[in-house]
Order: sequence, then structure tokens, then C-alpha cells
Amino acid sequence: MDAWVVPGYVHERELGHGASGRVVVAVHRDSGRRVAIRYLTPRLLASDGLRVRFGYDAAILEFLDVPQVVRLLAYVEEPGAGAAIVMELVDGASLREMLSQHGAISPEAALAVLKGSLLGLGPAHALGVVHGDYKPENVLVDGEGNTKVCDFGLAVKAGRRVRSAGTPLYLAPELWEGAEPSGASDIYAATAVFFECLTGKTPFSGSLAGLRKQHLFAVVPVDQVDEPLRALVARGMAMFPSARPADAAEFAAELEETAVAAYGPDWEARGRTQLAERAAASPRQPAGPSVAGETSGVPAVTWIASQVTWIASHKKAAAVGIAASVAVMVGIATTAVALSGGGNHSPRAASSPAGTPTPPVITVNANFQAVANTVPPVAVSSCRTPTTFTYSSDITASAAGVVSYRWVYSSGQKSAVRALRFAAAGTQQVPGGVVRAKGAGTGWAELQIVAPAASYSNKASYRLLCRKPGSRPGQVTAVAAVTPAAGTVTCGAAPPDFTFTGTITTSKAGRVSYYWALSGGAASAPATLTFGAPGTQAVQPFTVTPPGDTATGAAELVVTSPVPAVSNTAAYTLTCVTSGSKYPALAITTSALPGGTEGKAYSATVSATGGDGAYTWSAAGLPDGLGINAGTGTISGTPAGAGTSEVTVTATDAERPTAQQ
Repeated sequence: MDAWVVPGYVHERELGHGASGRVVVAVHRDSGRRVAIRYLTPRLLASDGLRVRFGYDAAILEFLDVPQVVRLLAYVEEPGAGAAIVMELVDGASLREMLSQHGAISPEAALAVLKGSLLGLGPAHALGVVHGDYKPENVLVDGEGNTKVCDFGLAVKAGRRVRSAGTPLYLAPELWEGAEPSGASDIYAATAVFFECLTGKTPFSGSLAGLRKQHLFAVVPVDQVDEPLRALVARGMAMFPSARPADAAEFAAELEETAVAAYGPDWEARGRTQLAERAAASPRQPAGPSVAGETSGVPAVTWIASQVTWIASHKKAAAVGIAASVAVMVGIATTAVALSGGGNHSPRAASSPAGTPTPPVITVNANFQAVANTVPPVAVSSCRTPTTFTYSSDITASAAGVVSYRWVYSSGQKSAVRALRFAAAGTQQVPGGVVRAKGAGTGWAELQIVAPAASYSNKASYRLLCRKPGSRPGQVTAVAAVTPAAGTVTCGAAPPDFTFTGTITTSKAGRVSYYWALSGGAASAPATLTFGAPGTQAVQPFTVTPPGDTATGAAELVVTSPVPAVSNTAAYTLTCVTSGSKYPALAITTSALPGGTEGKAYSATVSATGGDGAYTWSAAGLPDGLGINAGTGTISGTPAGAGTSEVTVTATDAERPTAQQ
């Protein structure tokens, strides 16, 4: 292991050893870029399951590019030689060195540390990755007082039992009782480190048994910190995960509000100044500028020949074979059974290999685009009761990858950040919120892509029109239709046009004004019809071209005068099929499975869509006592032992190439 060098790099010197391996400073031969390389220990690589799980998170973290996290540039594995992580090289000192050398720091500096860590943990959590061992050793402070979190997931991937994963001084209560690390346990650890920054000592101390008892039952000594900060410490270190902030971003917002109220609007600048001074006075990491966000000249591939591409987190896994496959974390006793969706694949092909899957192979960074819709786009009512408008979005990926996103509304509200995994290029639909409006007016929502690269969808707007008291709803009516209502194209081909047509009926002679309103927020130009007598007339058709080969959309015919009226919602759906296939791509659709208990009957069903609809199911790596029904995809049986297993579940269909049918 020690003799192996990541191809393309020359070592400068060793920085040190740790439980997960040794770290060296290296230079990329072609670009001259200086990086840090962590060579993983043989113990980490001895277990195929642990090696794969670590590779999962490494692959996902390659998509994470935020300034508060040490950038993972590449995960490299060479069979028979070793594995390593190529990382950003940071010029700075660790928080542990600063606290050991100089003791507690000011409230402003401690708040800056916690805020920076939360801003780093949040996007990682949104991608499905928890840190698992947050502590002062894993927080670096650069020469400008900026903080960066490093070593995501190494303690968890080392395969220790959960109660000893992480560092006991900062270990959340639920982890002492066997729960899996989570975003909530990361927040607990970050708050415990915040306490140490403020006081110069950890919240609890003593033997391992003593620490366990204190974390589980003792009251956090919040009276040792400044009064304005006590609520933050109490909330972040709450006994139960449900009592802690829902996510890191929410906690960072609470922190900001508290800090401004207690220390003024310039608190962060003062805090970073002190952090920079402390970092300069502490033992430094190797010289060299931080180069977060740059990737040119650095290999971002794994040196492993494989037919399988994997994207996953340590708690959820998704696999792409040449059929539709998913990797399942099957945990018995206190561990949940978790499964994350498979990708869109050719339904003709054979299933992915059984047994332990190969590590991640990420060769293309995906681009993501989103199109938002609201249904109905326009509504007409008496406005005595609220009207509901429902949002959704189609997210399209150019390649396999993980995207984190959130909804942003015209009211200023924002949803929590969520993650969506693509096992291959394609389009998936995600739900949005529901807006209830009672008064006449408009509003909108858009989907924000948070990572890997920030972008926004269109603004999908809604409009509520109120009828005047005493007006007759049936004086003018409208009917809409779309041709075709559903379409299918070969994946990658240009999408066809969809044409909306409609009619307007009025009970009186006169002029009627109208327009077409699309679910994506666009609208046609206003137009008018002249009726010499009561009757029905056709309106001008409206043609749209979907943004991609997989899309949904809708439109309504809206009458604005002489009285407001709106038609039915005419909706279309466009899907793509793999070249040479008459069926939509085969994909696993199950997003979660319940947990199981040793010695008790278990049953859960995995589902799929696409293909010819008749699937054959198989699974490799199921725990003893569990099996899968080949016809239904139901995993059932009585688990014979506790633990966690890596399982590959595959769905195939019987479709033959067109030429053979």
C-alpha cells in the first residue's frame, strides 16, 4: 500500500498518519497543482462491503463544491494496489491545534466556526452524506479566518460498531444506543464543538462509560456560556434528534439572527479576524493556496474496469446495471432497510452482476435543468373560500449524478433542501408545495438547483380571478383540448409540437376577450372573438414545443371579459424510449423500505415502471432468512441475525429486439 502512488502525481512529503490512512502533499505532474492525498489503510479495503460504501460517499462528494468543505477532487482505486482520495490542499491550521495552543475563543469567533460548519454540513446532508465524526481535528481554518470541514464519513466507513463510530466526546445520545449517524447527530457534534470553542472544554468528560451516561442523561451545562448563546447550545444538543433543528441551514439561520441581536451586524467580520490571528499563531498545514472549486488537470475517474455505475450515500444506494438495478442497505434490528431509486436503462439487457458490487465509477459530471409547472395556472371563483394551486417540476440530468434542490416562492418562503439521484441521464418529476389563495392576484414559484451548480427553473405563475357579486358563472364558458395528449419519441430526439385548441360559448352577443395560460407561467397574446348572437366559436390554437424529450405540461383557456371564466386544464405528457425499443425505459421506482427486526417476519415490495410491464426480480446479498419473490419483487422472510448487508436488487423484462419479435 505504502509503495503505491496515485498515477499522475509526485509526492512532496508526508503530513501524518490517522486511523483511515496516511496523508501526503503531492503535485500533479501535468498541471503543477498541489493537492493532499489520503491513502486508505488496508483495513478499510479488506471488506468489500466497507470499500464499496466508502466509494459511494466519495463519488457523491465529488459533486459537492462549497467553500466550507475541503473539496474532494477524485477517488482513485487500482485493484491489487490500493485506494486513495485526492483532496484540496488547505493553507491553515486545525481548530484542534488552535484550541490546544490558545484555549477558548471569543463568542464571535466561535459563532463563525459553527456557521461555517453548518454551511458545509447542510449541502452534504442534502446529497445524503453525513459526516459521522465531526470534531475540532476535522475543521481547518485558513489565513483569512474561513473554516472548512474535512474527512466526511471516514469514521463510519471504517466499519466500527455504531456506538464507537465518531468521537465519544461529541457523540449524540442516539448513537450511543445504536442508531445510525444522521444530519441530526452531526448538528449535535458541531454544537458540542461550539461549546468547547466558547469555554475551552467539552460539555462532558470522563471515562467512556461516564461519557455515555452523561450524553444520555445529563443536562447540558449551558450556564457556562454567554447568556445570548445558551438557547443555541440547548437546541443543537437536545437529547432527542426531533428536538434539534430540522436541518443545518435552518440552524445557521437561527445562529445568524442570534448573533446579530447579541453582537451586532459586524459580528462575523470580527470573528473571522480573530480566527485568522489564531490560525497564524498556530502550527500550520503545508503552504499553498486553497484551490477549492478548480478541477482542471486532476483525474476525476476511478481506475477500475466495470459495467456498473454507482451513485449512493452510506445510508441509501442506487445502482445502474444494464437492466434496472438498485443496491439496498438491508439492516436488521435497529438498522432500517433503505433503498434509493434506480435509473432508466434499456429493458432488453441482462441484469447487473450478482454479489458484491464494484466501487463507484464517475466519469462525467452531470448538468441539471428544471422546468416548473403549476396546476391550475389560472382559476376563477367567488373568492369566498381558498383556491388551491399545486406545483411540480421536471428535473433533467445530462448524466448520472446527484442534484440538491429546493422550492422558492414569491411569498419569500423556501422549502427544505432535498436530494435527487440520477443513475443515468434522464428526467424525473418532483413535487412542490401547495399554495392556497383567497383574494384576486398572482404568485409564482421556481425550483432552485442548489448543487452541484446553482441555477433556477422558470417562474411558474398562478392567477386567481374573482367573480363580481351577482354575476352569472355560466354566461361565458370555455373548453380546451390538446393534440396529441401523449407523445413518445426516441430518447435524445427533438420533441414534437403539442397544439392546444378550444371553444368559447356565450349566452349573449358581444365581444369576448381571452388568452391561453400555460402551467409553466407563459401565456399567449390576448385575443378577441365577436359574437353577433349567443353561440359557440373556436379560438385561435396555441402550439408549444416541450423543453426536452421527457416533459409534462398543461394549458387553460382564460376568458377575461365580459366576465371571468376558465376552461378545463388540458394536459400533455411526452416520454422517450430507448432506441430500438417500443417501450419506455425500465426504472426502479421504490424510494424507501421499512426496517426489520431479528427473529420477526419481514415483508416489503420493490416496484418498477417501464419496459414491457412483466418483470423478473432477483437479489444478491440478502441476509440469511430473507428472499425475493421473482414474480412480485417482494422481499420477505424472517431475518436470522442482526447487522447490515449490501444487496443488489434487479428487475428485468422479457422484451426482445424489434427485429426478433
